Amino acid sequence: MTPQAPEDATVAVEGLLNHHWLCLLDDASCQAPGLIKHLSLGYGRGPHWSFWFTDTPGVYRLELRGAQPVDGYDWLAEFMVKYYPAPTEACFNGLSIFEQACRLGSAFRCRPAVPETAERGCACHGLHHAVRGTRFAELGEETGAPSARHDGQIPAEFFFAGILLLAYRQGCGSRARWESQDQWRVVLTEDCAVPEADGQPAIRRRKGDLDRDYPGFFLTDRLSRRILDGWSRFHGYSECTDARRETTGVEFFSDGQVLASAPAADVRRIAVEVECRGTGMAELPELPD
Repeated sequence: MTPQAPEDATVAVEGLLNHHWLCLLDDASCQAPGLIKHLSLGYGRGPHWSFWFTDTPGVYRLELRGAQPVDGYDWLAEFMVKYYPAPTEACFNGLSIFEQACRLGSAFRCRPAVPETAERGCACHGLHHAVRGTRFAELGEETGAPSARHDGQIPAEFFFAGILLLAYRQGCGSRARWESQDQWRVVLTEDCAVPEADGQPAIRRRKGDLDRDYPGFFLTDRLSRRILDGWSRFHGYSECTDARRETTGVEFFSDGQVLASAPAADVRRIAVEVECRGTGMAELPELPD
């Protein structure tokens, strides 16, 4: 059999993920706390999905960075996990001043679908109607995600939480690994400010201040476990085992433009690997480092 090309693997991943999420959203139990309320598929640097959960005020984003065939699996896909917090959330204050200004600015002034277009889905995001007839009313005046018009203007590293790897072998099982740090911490080496813009006041921080203190692992773990739970239910996996590994992490230093890093004894880098398979199936190969 001819090996699958990376571009073919990426198409296969996108198609299977879309199919599995549509099946889950058609299940009435998806309205349970902690599960998907709305789902959006978009394209930028690659396919990406946005998630509105029933118990989370912010919006998650999962970006497919690429996929390829690997030994023992049909494909191995790599995703970037991001989280757009609501301004009322504690973790909003852990964003850098540039991320905060972005989240409060025009890029996120994206309203949900109006009634006359809602039956065709949200014109901005293709939001799924988890409960028909609501017209996304609970989202208020903004979706909490960036508009497609401004999306490409947001730096790729903004709102970053962690990385998720997912490997799949048809008829056998899957392995997932997600990695992040308990803190993504950035210390300023120079004074830094974001000028007044978009009707928002200027934001200033001084040399030595923390510019970013984002709970990367908590956010990555929360999304990854929910995705893997739905993935396992969709495929009927009955056996799951997981392992956790912690190592010393790093902190970053910024002059407002350039980042430098150094080991930090009080920052932990955390990786969780989970194997899920059908009853009686053999163990799957470990994921490559």
